[in-house]
Amino acid sequence: MRVGLGDLTAENLLVLTSGEGEPASLHGAVRNRGGEDLEVTFTLEDGTEVGTVEVAAGDGVLLGGTDGEQLLFTATDVPGSTTDLAISTAAGGAETVPVPVLDGTLPEYADEVPTEGPSTTPSAPTGVDPTLEPTPTPTATEG
Repeated sequence: MRVGLGDLTAENLLVLTSGEGEPASLHGAVRNRGGEDLEVTFTLEDGTEVGTVEVAAGDGVLLGGTDGEQLLFTATDVPGSTTDLAISTAAGGAETVPVPVLDGTLPEYADEVPTEGPSTTPSAPTGVDPTLEPTPTPTATEG
């Protein structure tokens, strides 16, 4: 499958996962045929942002695999189905396409199915020492 969105072309997109609710990764390639750098955002049909990649003018970016940009998320569909994926850029707008969801059954994908999803560990606000314990708030007592 090939999707054209302004100067952007997205090809061979697929999702690899072991099952619904499991870690997943987006694989494929994007190419920028234009003269300006592009920021490309991938979003699932439920609004979950898969990730964003920067594609330099006249260049391409591989997604997934050992040499590609890693976009990890939680799968919303089971292997053997398709998931609707929106691809968007500021210059080209957005287009939603069905993307196949596969698992590691095929030998070429066996080592590519992620076992760990995206990091969801919250970070401490700037300037706050995460090792500090909260101070109890005094309460009024009857007496």
